[in-house]
Amino acid sequence: RRLLREVSTALIAASSYVNRLEQVSLIDLPTQLFNRRYLDELFTQQLKWVNRSGKSATLSLFEVLPNQEKAAAEEVIIEAAFILRSNFRGSDFVVRYSTDQFLVVLPDTNEQQAQIALSRLIDKVDHWNIASEKWKLALRLTLSTCPPDGNLWEKLREIEERMRNKSDPEVRTLIPLVSVGYEANELLPQENL
Repeated sequence: RRLLREVSTALIAASSYVNRLEQVSLIDLPTQLFNRRYLDELFTQQLKWVNRSGKSATLSLFEVLPNQEKAAAEEVIIEAAFILRSNFRGSDFVVRYSTDQFLVVLPDTNEQQAQIALSRLIDKVDHWNIASEKWKLALRLTLSTCPPDGNLWEKLREIEERMRNKSDPEVRTLIPLVSVGYEANELLPQENL
């Protein structure tokens, strides 16, 4: 009996440890956001929801641009992650997609509704840039909406390709307008840089 109890306790501890490892493996430790490994699970869940609800989901890919102040890259990424996480709804998913990119999945959101979140983000980045004495934050972004019966993976490949194509008109840059003298903060097309 005692041996059975000890084995049982060890199995419970091992199971708890495995669960914790699985959880940690889906989280990017510096930013505390989901990492790219979480996308399979997230997209499976979202595709079921999109098809069941008949509502679209919007994907937005953000790239943190290097800054002239030579700030530590990871420090800038962590700040960008904080701003993104604080900007989007609790039902949205912010994922650290690569070293300098974030993917945001906005369930039940069309492109017009996503623009509202982007307007909030513009204000947050602008306020952060005004308050920051270290460096200015600049982001490039593109987005795409997945309709019901659509394919999130195809939409992701589409926005990845747009992001690689620096001259694509669908890729916009959110720059620190405080430092370039614009009166109002807005998303600027790439050619305005």
